[in-house]
Amino acid sequence: TKEEMYRYLSVDIDSEEMDNQGKKSIVAASVERCLKHFFQPEDRELKCEKCSEGNIATQTMRILSLPRALVIHLKRFKLVERPVSQDSKSNEGEDLPPVMEITFQKSPAPVELSQTVSLKDYL
Repeated sequence: TKEEMYRYLSVDIDSEEMDNQGKKSIVAASVERCLKHFFQPEDRELKCEKCSEGNIATQTMRILSLPRALVIHLKRFKLVERPVSQDSKSNEGEDLPPVMEITFQKSPAPVELSQTVSLKDYL
């Protein structure tokens, strides 16, 4: 258990939703939905420095006490990796690894803002 003090939260805009056929669609995001996504438990892989064995740990975040003011930074951009076409063989006939291009992509979804945000679910 580790306690850290934050003056702001930097949250992803969660604007993709899966329908019944497994297709992704863009929906309007809300601050509440972004916070719900931010506070979801997350599995992390941990490796021992001495023996190199790995374990899975679940990281959870919660608010220990309500702040007087909280700044919420909505991250509108995300990193996207996509392959770049190239010859798959070198001059010597060896297979080349795929080349990936990393770009920033802006979230196309609008974010619905409300006057107040409840943090009671994260205490």
